Amino acid sequence: MNSQLSNPLTNEQWPNRLLIRPRPILGESRVGYLVRIVHSNGYESPTKLLNALKAVGKHSPIQYLKLLVGLTSEEDMKLAGPLPSRWNKGSNLPDKEYNYKYMRWCSECLRESAHLRNDWNGKYGLICDIHKVFLRVACTQCDATQMLDRNDVLFCRCGMDLRDCECEDASEFIRQMANLLDRPNKIKRGFEKGLNLQDSKARQLSFFLGQLKDGLLPPQPLKVVGLDRIDVVKAIAVQAVQMLEHWPNSFYRELECCLNRAKPGSSLRVVFGRLYRAVYIDCRGFEFDFLRKAFEEFLLTHWKGAVCNRNRYLSKRTRSDHPYISLSKASLLAGVELSKLRDLVSIGRLQIRTITTKSGRKIESLHKDELKKLRLLGMEMLNLGEVANYLDLSQRRLRILINAEILRPMIARSKSCSSRWRVSIQKLRKFDLPIAEDWDYDDKEVVSLKHVLSYWKLSDTDFVELIRRILRQENGSFKVQRQASFGKALFLKRTLIDWLRSRREKAGLVTVDGAAKLLGIKQQVAYDLVKVGLLKSETSPKGLVIHPLSVEAFSNEYVSLSSLAKAMKTTPRKALPILGIVPATGPSVDGSRKYFFKRDDIRFSLKIEAALNT
Repeated sequence: MNSQLSNPLTNEQWPNRLLIRPRPILGESRVGYLVRIVHSNGYESPTKLLNALKAVGKHSPIQYLKLLVGLTSEEDMKLAGPLPSRWNKGSNLPDKEYNYKYMRWCSECLRESAHLRNDWNGKYGLICDIHKVFLRVACTQCDATQMLDRNDVLFCRCGMDLRDCECEDASEFIRQMANLLDRPNKIKRGFEKGLNLQDSKARQLSFFLGQLKDGLLPPQPLKVVGLDRIDVVKAIAVQAVQMLEHWPNSFYRELECCLNRAKPGSSLRVVFGRLYRAVYIDCRGFEFDFLRKAFEEFLLTHWKGAVCNRNRYLSKRTRSDHPYISLSKASLLAGVELSKLRDLVSIGRLQIRTITTKSGRKIESLHKDELKKLRLLGMEMLNLGEVANYLDLSQRRLRILINAEILRPMIARSKSCSSRWRVSIQKLRKFDLPIAEDWDYDDKEVVSLKHVLSYWKLSDTDFVELIRRILRQENGSFKVQRQASFGKALFLKRTLIDWLRSRREKAGLVTVDGAAKLLGIKQQVAYDLVKVGLLKSETSPKGLVIHPLSVEAFSNEYVSLSSLAKAMKTTPRKALPILGIVPATGPSVDGSRKYFFKRDDIRFSLKIEAALNT
C-alpha cells in the first residue's frame, strides 16, 4: 500500500467524496460501519481516520465523514448505537451500556452479511438471537481478542477467517438470562420461574445471583469490573441461570455455606454478612420479594438463633412463626418467671442457644417445642416463699432444714449463681404425713407443729431432730396426725413435752449460771459473753441453756486478761499495754465487764515476754 493511499488525509485539498462509499445496512452498528469505510478505502484504522479528519478543523470528524461518504439522514437512521468517546450520537442507551473496545460477532451472521450488528455491541451482549449461539470475542486459531479499532471485520491479524470460528450453542433459558443483562426491556413479564422484572432490576438480579458463590458476595456486587469482556458477562449469566433453574434449592445451598462457615454463637447479620444486606437493602424492591421469601423460609427451618423485633428487616410472619423465640417471650408464653427459666437452664433441665454479638450482648433463644416442658418444670420447681406456703413453715426454718440436708433444693445459692433457692415439688412429698387411725384426743391434749415452733422456744438442733423423727415416722415418743399442711400437723402435747425434756437431759445442757461456774467467772460476765455471741446458747421453755461442748469450745478459744496477768506475774492493768493486741471483748471494746483475748492472738506476745524475763 503506497504512502498516499495509506495516509491520503495529509493533502491540503480533500475530495468531496471518498472513492468507495459503502451504504449503511439496517441494524448495523456505527462502529461497524466506520470499520467498513476504513476497509473499503484502504485506511489503517478508524482512530487514525478520525484523528486526521479532526486535524482539518473545518467540521467535526463525524460530520465531515458523513459528507465524504454522502450519508443522508435516512441512511443515518439505519445505523444504531454510539461511537467511542464523545462522538456518541443517536444512541438509544447511555454510553456506559456499550462496549467500545472489543469486537463481538456471530460467525453465521458474518457469513450472511459482512457487517457488525448493533445488538453485538452492548456491554452485556452475549447471545445471537438469530442463531441461538454465544457471540465470539477471540480468534480460534491464535486466541487473540479482536479489537474494534481495526480495518477489517472478517479477518484476524493471523489471517484466520472469523466466519469460520465455531460458536457455542446457548440453551433457551441461558438466552433468556442473557437478555436480562443485555435487553431487559424485551423480556416478557413473568417469564420462566415466575419472575416479574424489568430494566435495571433484571440486571441487578443477574449481578446478584451471578456472583454468589459459597454464600459470599463481593463488597459491591452491582459494580462489576470487566463487563466489556464477554467471558466475565458469560460467567455471570451462566451462574445466574444455574441458580434460577434449581430455585430455591440452589439458593438454600449458598445459605447453608454461610451457616457452616459461621462461628458458633454468631448473630444473623454476622452469619450471612454481605448476603443479608444484598437481600434486604440492595434488592429492596417488591420485584425481589421472591428472594426474601426464600431466605426467610430457609431461616424457619435452619436458623437456630432467636428471631425477634430487633430483626426489623424480616417479615412479621417470620418473626412470629420462627421456632426459636427469646427467653423473655418464652417466659411469657409458658407463664413461668424469667429467673426460674434461667435457673432451669443453669442446671441443664432446658437447652437454649446463645449468640454473642460484637458488642458483647448475649441473645438467648429457646425452641417452641420446649414450652410444654418449661411449663411443667415451672410448676414443679418452687422458690423458698412458695415452699414456705406449701409446708406452712417460716423461711428461716426452711433454711435450717436445707443446711441440715433434710430438704435438698434443686438449686442452692451456695452452689450456683442463682439468687434464690429452688426446690422440686417432688422433694416435698415426703412431708405428707400419714393419717393416724386411732386418733381420738381432745383439742386441749394436742398441739400443732406451728404452735410448737412459735412458742416453745425450740433450739435449732431440737427442731432438726424433731423433723427427722417425723419424716422417719418414729412416733414411739409422740403421736402425729396429718392436717391440711405440714405446719398444721397435730402432736399429743404430753408425749411431745416428755420427749423434749428427755432429750435435753441427755444432752447435758446447763444454764448460764452453770456455765459461769464451769468457766470460773461471775454470772454477769457469762451473760455478757452470751450477749456478744462468744458463748453460744440455745433457748428453751425455761430460758437460755448452754451445751457443755460450747463451754469447752469457748475455753479453748479465749482466755481472760486476769489469767494472762497472773501468768505474767503482774496486774491486769499493767499487762494490757504490754500485750499490745486488741481484745475480743472488754470494757473498751463493747462495754463488757471483763477483757478476753483470742489465744491465737496472744501467743506471739507471750513468747516475747518470756524472752524478756530470761
